[in-house]
Amino acid sequence: MKRLAVLTLLALVLPGVVHSRIYPQFGIESYIGPNRVFSISPWVAARFPLSSETSFIIKYYDRNLSYLYQDSDGSDLKRIAHLFNLAAIFYFQKNGFDFYSAVSGFTGTDGYQALVLDSGLEFHLLNKLSLEGGFYFQSEDSILWYPDEPNRGIQLAQVRTGIKYLVLKSLKLHGELLWAKNSEEVRSFTIYLGLIYSPRYPFDITLYYFHYSETSQYRFGGNYLAVGLDCYF
Repeated sequence: MKRLAVLTLLALVLPGVVHSRIYPQFGIESYIGPNRVFSISPWVAARFPLSSETSFIIKYYDRNLSYLYQDSDGSDLKRIAHLFNLAAIFYFQKNGFDFYSAVSGFTGTDGYQALVLDSGLEFHLLNKLSLEGGFYFQSEDSILWYPDEPNRGIQLAQVRTGIKYLVLKSLKLHGELLWAKNSEEVRSFTIYLGLIYSPRYPFDITLYYFHYSETSQYRFGGNYLAVGLDCYF
């Protein structure tokens, strides 16, 4: 999966660099949280303009994750996982709103597999204020989160809503609320609050605090900090 994704992106991006019809994107994202959760994810992408209003994007994430978990006798063990994610995204922008729809596939440690469908819409109401909403569905087959238990398949559905407010010329305040429920009847709620700083085109720097809670006994509930550096051409 990793080699195929890299070769695919190279095959798509290199001709575009020559003909100036494909635009490269890249970045790195990271977060930390309870039980020594640490994730760092470099990513690369190629954007294909279809018209003045639409684009098609191929995006590849290399996700590296580590955390502590309890084994059957209650001991804390460190787990390291590596996930590969390839996504295809359709993006549309017109008359004060942005829309995207994406499908992506995951593979990774211990046979991890997942399929994700994701879509979102953002309305620009005023010069400084916009509202957004979206839907996310994931079908996962793994032992990633439960290493001492049999392989399990879990489906998760999530809805979200949020706002963006332009505080300064290059600084946005971004807040989101997310509600989710999975096939094991577990419900979760996440609140995001962060800043998006755009010092110079095409770079964005993001800093987020978020709190995650769940109705089951989940050891990763709590407070997180996320940072990112992204480049969008």
